[in-house]
Amino acid sequence: MLLTVLHLALAGPPSAPCPAAGAPLSAAQLDAATAVITRLYAPYLQPDAPTPALNASAPWTSALRNHWDHALAGSPDEQGPPGFDPYIDGQDYRLTDLRLTARASACLGADVDAAFENFGTPTLIHYTLILSNGDWRVDDVFTDRWRLSVLLGAWGAVAAPLTGAPPPARP
Repeated sequence: MLLTVLHLALAGPPSAPCPAAGAPLSAAQLDAATAVITRLYAPYLQPDAPTPALNASAPWTSALRNHWDHALAGSPDEQGPPGFDPYIDGQDYRLTDLRLTARASACLGADVDAAFENFGTPTLIHYTLILSNGDWRVDDVFTDRWRLSVLLGAWGAVAAPLTGAPPPARP
């Protein structure tokens, strides 16, 4: 198993005022945000290891958890939304070469990109994290084709808006 972690500095000030302005994120804070995502992928890197249920696996923000709960309530079965595993962008997995890249985002949040190969296919998953009571929480998960909060919103009643800043523009 190869795991690479890279931290990028914030290119400039946030584009909108932050509700809790303070010092920029430290390397230790970015390490802590990256560690959250590292823990999410740990079971996927072990051959034949069971993976936890999505609603129990991530330290989600209350907003994303609310989206999940509403979507599950509107689901016709126990599996619930979104119909695939957003951490791997699929259902089956054989992950290799996990590489995590973390950078500070607006409003003292962090964006962590998880790049890996699943059955030899390059995959890139983006995570938006925010600090909540001193702990990093996943506020959204997305690719260039879908966004978990939007998928969950389509499954059930519209929940409270997400608290994190929008993701940075991707090249």
